[in-house]
Amino acid sequence: MATSKILSIRLQNFQSHKDTTVLLSKGVTVLAGESSNGKTAVLRALRWVLTNRPTGIGFVSHWAKKVNAKGEQVLDGTCSVTLEVLDADGKVNTVSRVRSATSNAYVLNGETLEAVGTDVPPAVLKLLGLKEVNTQSQDDPYFLLTLPAGQVAARLNELVHLDDIDKAFGFLHRRKVEANVLLKEDAVDSVEQRRIIDNLKHIPQCEEDFKEIEALQNKSDELEDRKNGMKELIAQVMDCNRQMAMYQLDVPSENIPRMQDMLSDREDLLNELEALSKLDDAICDAEAALSRLGASIEFNAQELQELVDKWRELNDRYGELIDLQKLFNSNTADLKLNEKELNEAQKQLPETCPLCGNPIGENHDNCCG
Repeated sequence: MATSKILSIRLQNFQSHKDTTVLLSKGVTVLAGESSNGKTAVLRALRWVLTNRPTGIGFVSHWAKKVNAKGEQVLDGTCSVTLEVLDADGKVNTVSRVRSATSNAYVLNGETLEAVGTDVPPAVLKLLGLKEVNTQSQDDPYFLLTLPAGQVAARLNELVHLDDIDKAFGFLHRRKVEANVLLKEDAVDSVEQRRIIDNLKHIPQCEEDFKEIEALQNKSDELEDRKNGMKELIAQVMDCNRQMAMYQLDVPSENIPRMQDMLSDREDLLNELEALSKLDDAICDAEAALSRLGASIEFNAQELQELVDKWRELNDRYGELIDLQKLFNSNTADLKLNEKELNEAQKQLPETCPLCGNPIGENHDNCCG
């Protein structure tokens, strides 16, 4: 299976390297030289890119540092390690690990990927395909020879990515444990919900009781309305009695013939008024005819004067009848109103008195009187 290959490493302001580029051969690359010339720094720079360690700024060279007012060393430039990587598709990629006063990030093919803690961006790990197990410094013990059998197996699994299976099993185990916890919580919630439901079994009966209470309340309101209506009826009866006393109608039935007589007189007056109206119309017509005849007809002055006086007398009588009719109409209206109120009161009177319980009659009159 084709894998990525690192073509070169460039160190800028990293330990003793101000700006150094190391080209790697197709096979094995050997760095040779005297001590303290920066050979190990190249391996540390590679590890910094692969693992995002070491942290801090101890590996930054003095060219990129300064001393602040507190006497502390702080960043004053940029420290970076850049790898040229040939991927499985034959494309050359650039990966840089950058640290400055304003930036702490990876840069992959010109795109900035912020570094968080000691994590390496997944895109960088996928491109390089390398981990810490793929590197070893000169101070490390012999590779795998001094480790216990369990650690050797773990390293080998990590090299061939068998550790992904362990991670998957670990992830599934954690999910299983979490699921069991949730199941237990759901079981407890189910029991609690069942207990709540059992405690609420009385609600349907409460609804029926509520409907019954509501019906009783409606009936009570209806009875209350009837009671208030009875009170109003009693008040109307008492008011009617007061009005009857005011008009001196102690026995209402005795006033009915008198009302009928008055109505009959009213009819007679209306007939007389109608006759006078016709006479007035006849006089007006005669007067108009006389006006049309003019001087062509000779009249007896005395007869004409008598006719005029007669007409004026009739006209005055007509005015008196009009006034009498207005007065009669006013009295008739009052009588009709009293008659109507009397009839309504008689219709509403119960058979027995609501105060004493006796039939309506003399005893009732004595009771109310």
